[in-house]
Parts: sequence; structure tokens; C-alpha cells
Amino acid sequence: MGADTAVRILVGVVLLILGRKLFWVFVGAAGFIAGLNFAESLFTGAQSWTVLAVALIAAIIGAVLAVFLQKVMVAVAGFLIGGYLILELLRAANVVAQQPWAWVTYLAGGIIGAILVTALFDWALIILSSFAGAVLITRNVDLAGSSAGILALALLILGIIIQAGLMRKRRSTH
Repeated sequence: MGADTAVRILVGVVLLILGRKLFWVFVGAAGFIAGLNFAESLFTGAQSWTVLAVALIAAIIGAVLAVFLQKVMVAVAGFLIGGYLILELLRAANVVAQQPWAWVTYLAGGIIGAILVTALFDWALIILSSFAGAVLITRNVDLAGSSAGILALALLILGIIIQAGLMRKRRSTH
């Protein structure tokens, strides 16, 4: 396993467990995923460290902005994660959105993600970060077919259970 794969899995695990608790992690991870996808399409054939560097820079920018512009950046992260997830769901269903429909699909998923995160802040963060973490981990583990789907579903459920437990625990101590 290469360093870039390990970083992707680590980001997925952090999202899966702490996406809601540390919302700036959620925003930073959304920046990482968006930067990763952007760099992979822009720098086709580039060294993996170049793609990883662009993704990490996007993550840092997102996390720093999240600290200062909390509500706006959470909506932006919801948009980025929503767009990413809709394209991943289509990819998992073997439906490849062709241009310009890929952008239209991404925008639709992004708008839904932004609305969910702003309207249902805690639960939207839990579900979207668990979903994004599960997908990021599954895409970087060498599994195919139904095994990948089962792992993604199990990780999604695990992430929701862990984060909901952390949220309940925090509320009971306050």
C-alpha cells in the first residue's frame, strides 16, 4: 500500500469517527476529497505526491476557513461531499455520468448536501461524514463487487453508531 492510499484511508477513518465532533475535520476532509478529485483530473499521469499535495493544501485551506467561517464552510463542505457522494453512488451502480451531465449531477448532489447540512446540522454531519468516510476507505481497499458494497455499508453503519454515541455522550455531560 502506497503512502497516498494510506493517507486516503486515514482521512476516511477520521471522517467515519469524528466527522461531526470536529466539524472542521469534516470541512477539511471535504476539501481533501475535492482537491484529490480535482488534482487527479487536472494532473492526469502526475506523480501521486503531486495529487496528494494539492489535496492536502485544499484540506488545510478548508479547515482554516472552517474555524473562521463556520456556518458558510459547513454548507460548502456539505455541497462538496454531496456532489462527491452522488457521483460515487452512480459509479457504484455502474452508471457513468458523461459531460456535461457529470457537472449537473455533482451540482444537484451538492445542493442537496448543503441543504441537509444547514437544516439538520448534527445528523447531516454524522450521515454525510460517515458515508464519505466509508466510501473513501472502501475505494482504497482492494475489494471488488459485493464485498466492497458490504464493507461500505458496514462502515457507514459503524460510523453513524459511533458518532451518534459520541453526540449522545456529549449532550448527557452538558
